[in-house]
Amino acid sequence: MAKVVLTRKQIEEDPNVFWNAFIDVVTDGDDETRTPLQRHCHLCFTYYGEVMNGGHFQFFENNGVEYARDVLHSLHGLGIVVVAEILEDALRVAAARQWQVIESVEEFVESSLEGLFERHDDDFYSLKPDLLVLLQDIGERQRDEFFTITP
Repeated sequence: MAKVVLTRKQIEEDPNVFWNAFIDVVTDGDDETRTPLQRHCHLCFTYYGEVMNGGHFQFFENNGVEYARDVLHSLHGLGIVVVAEILEDALRVAAARQWQVIESVEEFVESSLEGLFERHDDDFYSLKPDLLVLLQDIGERQRDEFFTITP
């Protein structure tokens, strides 16, 4: 999905229309249809969702180290340095662990209870403003990259 088309009437009637459309752009489609800025936002939004759902442990388990490096590149590309620093340190921990996909629920529970990323999670959860607000701000400032407004 390249851009969402919005009408002036939609904008007048729904104050959340831009945010909802931004979410559509960064979650729908594939990398071939995204602009570089949209791809950066997509990767960061996915990272945000994974960490909020299950912490950095779940993020690495579901996505791996290479994907985390792509997210790190995107965070830097968007100028979100404070979050990039958290992920960069978590990436060092994950890489040192030589991340392997966990094969069983028992192994997942045991590994997650080690608290490998507890500090990173705490730092991430305490960010003010958080990553979601920072992404929302990018969407607002770069509207032309995400939306086409018609009469």
